[in-house]
Amino acid sequence: MAFLGIRRPMSEWPWQVSALALAVALTAAYFVFWLFDGDYFDWYLANGPLIQLLVTAFALGIDLERYPDLISAHPSDYLAACGTVFGWAQLERSDEVRPHDPAHEQPARRSDLPRSWPLDDLFMLLFAIAFFILSLAWLVAVAPIQYFGNLVAGAPVRRALANPERLSIAQKPVAITASITAGLLLAISYFV
Repeated sequence: MAFLGIRRPMSEWPWQVSALALAVALTAAYFVFWLFDGDYFDWYLANGPLIQLLVTAFALGIDLERYPDLISAHPSDYLAACGTVFGWAQLERSDEVRPHDPAHEQPARRSDLPRSWPLDDLFMLLFAIAFFILSLAWLVAVAPIQYFGNLVAGAPVRRALANPERLSIAQKPVAITASITAGLLLAISYFV
C-alpha cells in the first residue's frame, strides 16, 4: 500500500474511514445505475442470489477461503481482503496467459492429460480479458454492497470461527457466508 502513499495497513484505519469509503462506493454505483435509468439496489436484489451462488462456487473453486476477511465485520479488513483477492486473481491469470516456455516444463507429463489445442492461447487470452472485466465489476459494483450482506449473513460463521471448538461451518467461511447471503437475498426478493 506504500505505493498509494499509505503507510499504515488498512486494518489499522479507523473503521469510520472504511465505512465512509464503502458509503461513497455505494453512492457512486447507485449514481452510475441512475444515469442509465437503473436502480442499483433493485439490480442487486434481483441478481444478488445468483451473484452470491457464483461467489460460493469461486470460494470453493479458487480457494477464497484463504481470505477469511471477506466476511469480516470490520470494513477495513473487508476492503483490504477485496483488494487482495482482486490483485492475486489478476496475478494468477497472468501466469496462465504467459506463452509456453519449454525450458520451464516439468520433466514428466502424465500421458492421460489432454493436450493443448492450437486455439487455446487465443481462448485463454479472451478468458483473461473477460475475467479481468468481471473481477473489476465485482470490485466496483458488487463488493461494496456485498459487505452489508456479509455483515449480516457472516455472523453465524464469525461466531463459529471464534469458537475454540470450531463448528463445521467454520471450515469454509467464505462459501458458507455467500450461501447464506444468497438465501437471505432470495427470501427478501419475495417480500419486496
